[in-house]
Amino acid sequence: MFWLEDLSGAPQPPWTLDQFISAANHLGQFSGYHSINLTELPIEVTRDAYYLRMTVVELHYLYSKLLEVPSDDPMLRRVFGATPIEPVPEFSATFERALEVAKSLPHCLSFGDSHPRNLFPFGSETVGIDWASLAYDPIGCDIGVLIGSPLTFTEVEVQCIAHNEQEIYESYVEGLTSSGWTGNVDHVRLGFFMHFSGYVLYQSSIPLRLEEIKTNDERRAHYEKRYGATVDEFPELSAQVAALIPKYCEELKLLLQRVGDSL
Repeated sequence: MFWLEDLSGAPQPPWTLDQFISAANHLGQFSGYHSINLTELPIEVTRDAYYLRMTVVELHYLYSKLLEVPSDDPMLRRVFGATPIEPVPEFSATFERALEVAKSLPHCLSFGDSHPRNLFPFGSETVGIDWASLAYDPIGCDIGVLIGSPLTFTEVEVQCIAHNEQEIYESYVEGLTSSGWTGNVDHVRLGFFMHFSGYVLYQSSIPLRLEEIKTNDERRAHYEKRYGATVDEFPELSAQVAALIPKYCEELKLLLQRVGDSL
């Protein structure tokens, strides 16, 4: 497939906060439109692609291995520092339960791979490329990708999300409601967690993956380019993501309880 629109002057990451807010609002409008109109395509589109993506990583197994690392391990300390380690496997286990519950949430046509390298905010519109991941996923999955994926890139992007996640997310919900959507906001927030949690957990698992990255020249070059940092700086970059886990663990537990009661 050829993309014929000239995007050479399009905004590139790292985005400004205003660009995130604008793209989030447009994604919300996209989700709202396809939710209300129950869009069906004349081609086969995967349902619950979020589930296929997240379960293949086996995050809970990964974090059970993290508990086996001695608490005084230097790499563990560099990533978690004052952040308690106990909420990490708890967050992972709660996320696993949520993955199953989310299958029962309202679904709509979703972009599927809505990260800032595939979207280009131009003020009153956002252009999307690479539509190969189109899916019927729970409403909110797309904003989970938009907000979560920058946590696995540069420090500037990590900090922008760490400080402004709620404002960006609320812009998505505003886009939903402006399209006429009138559903349950808890369902949307749980849909958001379906991808967002995966990015948080994967990025903070660096103590288990760093040695492999260091010793594989191809992987090392890939990650250093992606993070805009040397491999020796990865633990401190991941520490900013790991620090988010306790608060999101508590939110996800409470959210899962409320959503379970409403379905």
